[in-house]
Amino acid sequence: MLKRYLQVAFAAALLLTIASPASAASYRYWGFFTSDNGSWSMSMVGAAENIPTDGTVDGWRFGIGTDTETPEPRTVPNFAELCPDTEAVEGITRVAVVIDFGDAAQAPTGETPPANRVECISMPSGGSSADALAMVADVRGEGGFVCGLDGFPATECGAEVTETSETETLPIEDTAEATVTAAEGVQEGGNTLIYAAVVLAVVLGVVLVISKAKK
Repeated sequence: MLKRYLQVAFAAALLLTIASPASAASYRYWGFFTSDNGSWSMSMVGAAENIPTDGTVDGWRFGIGTDTETPEPRTVPNFAELCPDTEAVEGITRVAVVIDFGDAAQAPTGETPPANRVECISMPSGGSSADALAMVADVRGEGGFVCGLDGFPATECGAEVTETSETETLPIEDTAEATVTAAEGVQEGGNTLIYAAVVLAVVLGVVLVISKAKK
């Protein structure tokens, strides 16, 4: 009897765990990108540490993403097409700076993204991407992090945005049937999720405490 109770309790706990909405934290911020053969690559170093070479393109895009993935600029990073009149000069690094203010849907409440733009600059060789950005935009920073460009966003700085994924909810009768089925699967040695052992350990502990209290 106790064994059967444990099996059903475990299955119920497992179903509740699976049915719970999964939340994922993301952030709304300025992503920094560098160009690579006509495509964008999210930079793994800060703009102050990145030293662009002559004829490259730096990209900035405001949007919602994670620390490793965020929307990329929507301008193709081709220096020759973006800055056709910027001539090469010895000792000077030419950089195209793309600033994409993102979609209105991802902007902070009450704020409207300005028009996107591309700026072509020439700076002394050895300058960083942060130097290039400061030449073309009003930068609001905090602790080395770019919070705003040209007043957008007005006050935010890498604000956390919590998104909850939708999950399908089973009717009560289907859930009950699924619980019993899962219990039978456990009894027969069926496959379970990797983290089922953790849930089972918790359920076992609770049941054993209740069982001892009744003796």
